[in-house]
Amino acid sequence: MHTKSLGSALYFVTFIDDHSRKVWVSLLRSKDEVLKTFKEFHMREKLETDQKLKCIRFDNGGEYRGPFEAYYKLHGIRLEKTPPKTQ
Repeated sequence: MHTKSLGSALYFVTFIDDHSRKVWVSLLRSKDEVLKTFKEFHMREKLETDQKLKCIRFDNGGEYRGPFEAYYKLHGIRLEKTPPKTQ
């Protein structure tokens, strides 16, 4: 049984800065919102810190394929995939 949040979200995505250990959490209604949420995060952090995002580590989920990979290549972001069952 899935339990929705008050805003009807079923999923969440976290972004963690390895250097500062700062954590951002975004609630999602569906997994296909991950790319839109990441783009918003990326632009916001670029403006706030004036730093270039160099690398993204993710869990090999299907939501990180296709358009997501094209976005990484466009912005010169390196991809690191975690080994299965290590989360």
